[in-house]
Amino acid sequence: TTRAVDLNGQWDFPKHSFDAVVAAEVLEHLFYPEIVIGKIANVLKKDGMLIGTLPNGLNLVTRIKLLLGTKHNTSLDDPTHITHFFWDEFRSLLEKSFVSVELTPWVSPRYKLFSFMPRAVADKIFFVARGVK
Repeated sequence: TTRAVDLNGQWDFPKHSFDAVVAAEVLEHLFYPEIVIGKIANVLKKDGMLIGTLPNGLNLVTRIKLLLGTKHNTSLDDPTHITHFFWDEFRSLLEKSFVSVELTPWVSPRYKLFSFMPRAVADKIFFVARGVK
């Protein structure tokens, strides 16, 4: 079943009612993603999982563009992106509610040469958070 929900409003889902929640390209659009992650943890079963993606808005390419005075063609250029996460900051945010957190970088083929430092050049962060605390 799919339902539209105001993530910032009240949720009427029973506690521990979902096996999984998908948040693909959502969390960066929220003023208080930590509150929404807490709500997600509340509706997940104890062994449930949160899976999703978010832009790596502060990757090396974006930082270089900012130094050059532009944010054109970066995730910072999207006015609907309210929250920008550092890699370890996002991991810590998920670890507040989940036992196991996996973050995986997605590196665009155009930056394959720099794949030895995937966290720095990743365009996207894929995440899986398991086991509600």
